[in-house]
Order: sequence, then structure tokens, then C-alpha cells
Amino acid sequence: MKAERRHELQTNTLAAFLTDLPLYLRFHANKILIGVIVVCILILLVRHRINAAAEAKNATANSLATAQRFVEQLAVQDSQLPTDIARAQQRKKIIGDVQMAVAQVLEQTSDANDPALRAEAKLAEANMYWTLANLPVLPGASTMPGASVDSTADLLNKAETGYQNVLKNYGSQKLARTTALFSLAAIEENRHNFDKAKEYYQKLSSDKEVPVMFQNLAKNREALLPKLKTPVYIGTFSSTQPTSAPSTTESTLGASTRPDDVNVVDRFLAPLLTTQPSSQPASQPSGLRL
Repeated sequence: MKAERRHELQTNTLAAFLTDLPLYLRFHANKILIGVIVVCILILLVRHRINAAAEAKNATANSLATAQRFVEQLAVQDSQLPTDIARAQQRKKIIGDVQMAVAQVLEQTSDANDPALRAEAKLAEANMYWTLANLPVLPGASTMPGASVDSTADLLNKAETGYQNVLKNYGSQKLARTTALFSLAAIEENRHNFDKAKEYYQKLSSDKEVPVMFQNLAKNREALLPKLKTPVYIGTFSSTQPTSAPSTTESTLGASTRPDDVNVVDRFLAPLLTTQPSSQPASQPSGLRL
């Protein structure tokens, strides 16, 4: 009897609810509609924020890739231009393009959330100045209307400032820190400040967080520094002079050589050419670029 009574009560309650439902909906239709609209708006806002974040991330990646591509193509494009004026104008254009791309990356990111991307952007800008410093000097470029360029020393200073900025603000990014230290060592080799370059190599070789491959590379570069300090003589020995006083002149690495001079410097020239300032030195390996 009790089970039948409970079933009867439940049936009556359901019947009453179904009977009153149209009346309930009539009185509360506006509230229900507003609730549905609010839920839809919330869903749209969430999707918009997700899509906006993805688009911003893609835009940041594109800006960074653009800056890095400009730097990589700088030397090739420079060598293909016919005149010094054209080269100077192209260099100024690329500087502006890279700076704009880097500014977009920095604007769309923050140190707290995107330190790796910001470090890569700063490295790209510093790499641009390093590459420019190693391009051939343009005679009279400073007086060319609308095409003046910084001197090699100024470009090296700007590159150094950029790499130091990476060490100071993004030192926790291991790969960026390693790249910056190798690059600073390359700059000091370019300036013939070999003792300072040695300090940077020792920082790399003693840092346990640096990959072993790069530690070994730093040790190898440090081992070459004594040879780089030794003057390189290019010339031939005269048969009329003592062997202790060869008829030679001290020359820079960029000097031209005659075929009969090659054997005189063959033992020294091969390792030295890896640090020739006019090309990317081995102390900034391409594998480090992020």
C-alpha cells in the first residue's frame, strides 16, 4: 500500500508540474531568454580571447622570424648590389626593418610571460649590428645623402650593448646566454682584446649549465688565442739576409699574398682565418642561433 501511495503522489506531482509549465514559462520567458543570451555571450568572449591570444602569438613569431631572416640575408644582399650608395641605402633599410620587427615582438610580449622570445628578439638586433660591422667598409658612406652608416667601431659597440643586455635581462635563458657570451668573445677577438675574449670563453667552459659541446668549443677557441696574438708575417726570405732577419713586413689578415708566400704562413693562416673579422667567426657558431 505504501509503495502504491508513493507512486500515486509522484504521478500527481509530475502531472501538476507539467500542467503549470506553460504558465511558468509565460511568466519567466524573459529571464530565461536573458540567461541564454548571457551564456552565449560568455562563450563568444572566451573563444575570442583564445583566438586573439593565438593570433598574437603567431604575429609575434612572424615578427621574430622576419627579423632573423633580414639578418641572415644581409651579407648576401649587400654583396649583390652594384654601388656603395646602393649598399648604404640597403643597410639603412634593413636596420629599420629589423628594428621595427623587434619592436613588434617586444610590444606583443612581456618579460614575465615570454622571456625566451624577447631574448631571441634582442639577439636578432645585436646580430644585425655584428653582421653590419663585418661587412666591407663603404668609402665616403658617411657623406652620402640619405645613406650615411655608422662606423665599424660604432656598430661593434651597438652589438656589444645588445649582447650585454641579453646577459643582464635574460641570463636565465641558457641558450640566449650562451649565444651572447660567444658573440661577445667574437667582438673582443675582432678588437684584438684577446685577454677579454679569454674571460668570456672561460665563463662558458666553466658554466655547468652550458652544453658540453659548447664548453668544448669555448676551450678550443681559448686555446687558439695565443696564436692569434702572434704577428703574422707574409713575404719571402731574401738569400742575402740572415735567417734571423727575414725581409718581411707585418701584415693584417686581409692582405693579399703571392703564390710563393703561401708556404711561409700556411701553418698559421688556417686557424687564423676562422676569426677573420670580415666573416662570421667560429666563436659565434650558427648552431647557437635560436
